[in-house]
Amino acid sequence: MGYFFFALILLGSALELCAQKPEKMFIRRSHEEGTMYFIRPQKMGISPKAKGEADFTLDRRDTVAKSHFTITWTMLSREPLRNLDSAVLLISDQRVARSAQWERYYVDPKGKNWTNRYALRFEPSEGLRWMLAEEPIGWVIYSGGKAWRFSPGSKEQFIIRTLAQVMAIETDLDEQP
Repeated sequence: MGYFFFALILLGSALELCAQKPEKMFIRRSHEEGTMYFIRPQKMGISPKAKGEADFTLDRRDTVAKSHFTITWTMLSREPLRNLDSAVLLISDQRVARSAQWERYYVDPKGKNWTNRYALRFEPSEGLRWMLAEEPIGWVIYSGGKAWRFSPGSKEQFIIRTLAQVMAIETDLDEQP
């Protein structure tokens, strides 16, 4: 019986190590017009009380005008979000970019709560510089006079920053104004 528990502990440790490898959280795909970089969903702390996760996509097109950076997030909350008024990216509580566009994918009831899924679109260079920040990053959404703050944990920020370095090397978008 002791060997069984020891094996479970080793398996759990191995799974935790795999989960911390940034390269396992990243997909790079070429398409006709360029390259798409995708960071798989990362858990987010959200205040006030809510649970959620977000994934990040940088779609680098042959022309910068067609390129975009998207944060797609899901939030379980006590109330539905009908629309977004605005959204901003933060580095150490300082606003560094405002969302150019947003899109609602769905708002569904889940027991006494609501599952809200939205996408925020930013200029690609702003999004990439935000992900590369050494200071804590996050974003705030505003809806109906309320604000929700999304904050990746330190492990998630490490993954985001590491994978953003790959994107920066391959695209040079972090060098553009």
